Amino acid sequence: MAVTLFAESKPTKSGREDFQTSGSLRSDVIPGSRITLFGSRRLPKISQAEIVHLTTQLAIMLRSGVDLTSALESLARQVEQDQVKEVLLAIHDDVMSGRSFSEGLSRFEFIFGQSYVASVSAGEASGKMWPVLQQLANLRGNTLK
Repeated sequence: MAVTLFAESKPTKSGREDFQTSGSLRSDVIPGSRITLFGSRRLPKISQAEIVHLTTQLAIMLRSGVDLTSALESLARQVEQDQVKEVLLAIHDDVMSGRSFSEGLSRFEFIFGQSYVASVSAGEASGKMWPVLQQLANLRGNTLK
């Protein structure tokens, strides 16, 4: 994943410089990707509660026999936050392009975390994706309490 962060300083009324960090994802990382964040637009932020909810819903759909691409597309249609929708659709596009789910998630490791991506990769390797997702949702949900 190629993430570039830019720091811009702006003088404040007190004369001190106030640093503002913005970021961008290079659009050439995944050709045809729907997510391109440039300029003043911030990197997507997804709350831990939203990640728990999405992970739980994804686990339920996979356990019910829904394929991963359909589940991602369904989740993207249901969410109200544009940034969450963009992330889900970008991961969906990656999977449709032949990449694994964990490869798609790794582009957004700054959102999901390294252990989340590694756990999903282990779930893919073992063929037990929905139990891994359910366990991730439970563990993250417990940290919210």
